[in-house]
Amino acid sequence: MPMWHHILLRLLLSTATQPEPAVLRGVVLLNTLEGPPVINAEVSSVSSPKATDNSGCFELPFPNQHPGEDVVLTVHKEGYVVVHEIMLTCTVKDRARG
Repeated sequence: MPMWHHILLRLLLSTATQPEPAVLRGVVLLNTLEGPPVINAEVSSVSSPKATDNSGCFELPFPNQHPGEDVVLTVHKEGYVVVHEIMLTCTVKDRARG
């Protein structure tokens, strides 16, 4: 039976006043909020997949999203599973209002 590692996401999605697109910045961590980063995990949504960097961080643009809209992410790395799937859905926030 294969051993699965659990990954966790921390996300920040915000927009600025037009014309800047919404940008999602987050980090993929192993097991807990204090866990080590997961390097080269693929994170995607409506945009092309982006790989996490050496700190587990990623940034995805959402040029057609507006404040109040939801975005749903997928995270994939061979041998890993997402622990808190509820964290894969987030709402675009307006930077001016936080």
